[in-house]
Amino acid sequence: MHLSDLPVRAERAGRWQSSAASRIATGLALSILGLIALPATQVGATSSSTLRAEAAHLAGEIDTLNTKIAILSEEYDQASGHLTVIRHQLTPACQKAGFRSWTR
Repeated sequence: MHLSDLPVRAERAGRWQSSAASRIATGLALSILGLIALPATQVGATSSSTLRAEAAHLAGEIDTLNTKIAILSEEYDQASGHLTVIRHQLTPACQKAGFRSWTR
């Protein structure tokens, strides 16, 4: 792996996570909205506008968390790439010094 590969890998990972997270968020929002659409048969049931507001709030929270996940995933991929580069740079010196397995 080379440092020049990192932006491409991060973009691919971000696209995959974004689409998966988007599908999950959409499914959750539709499930909540589906429950809202059911007629309220119990006395004192929560109003549909309250449930809609709660669903919108939850969808917003899910979007925020998905963004955080994508950022952390990209940071992890970059750190992993940097670690690989550093290990490749250190391997000859460690082998010369007599270390058999210095990476673990």
